[in-house]
Amino acid sequence: MNNDNEIVLEGVVTKILDKEVITLNNGNNLHKRKVLINNGKDFKNLASIDFINKHTFLVEDIKQGDYIECSVNVYSKEYNERYYTHVEGYKVQKKDKSFLN
Repeated sequence: MNNDNEIVLEGVVTKILDKEVITLNNGNNLHKRKVLINNGKDFKNLASIDFINKHTFLVEDIKQGDYIECSVNVYSKEYNERYYTHVEGYKVQKKDKSFLN
């Protein structure tokens, strides 16, 4: 199903934010869409996944309540001696959620 290096998150879509257009310092635009999913485990474990530029179209057919499987890249950046972790989606697949009931 997945290769050994692929990170996959899955869960129910709880929220899809509107597309943001961010103008970068170099004048280019960055397009971003954020999806929140709940994996259904204890403590309402939410994951926030960003879809950037060419990947924003991947969430057009997704809606709140859908159960999805999402392949992601996870990376961190340091800024002012603090670390910020980003989860960036690059593949989405709707899954059957009948087993959740």
